[in-house]
Amino acid sequence: MDTNNPNMMMQTPPRRSPLGPVIGIIIILVIIIVGSLYFWGQRIDKTMNEYQETTTPTPTETVNTSDEIGDIEADLNATTFTDVDAGVEELQ
Repeated sequence: MDTNNPNMMMQTPPRRSPLGPVIGIIIILVIIIVGSLYFWGQRIDKTMNEYQETTTPTPTETVNTSDEIGDIEADLNATTFTDVDAGVEELQ
């Protein structure tokens, strides 16, 4: 071994790139974010379905399926418009 050559005496180990752990952390964060958005969307969907079920009025009377003018007028005259704006305040 040549003791006069400084390169031979002090060999440094090769440096490792911290790229692997960074990529792993990014993948974990992406999975957490996607999972959170999925569950948040499910919760919003469930809330909207419950809201629509409680605010959608059920038809209390049947209407005529005819397209004759007299039948349409009879349906309009039989329809009550007292609760048309029900629930509007809740949306604002």
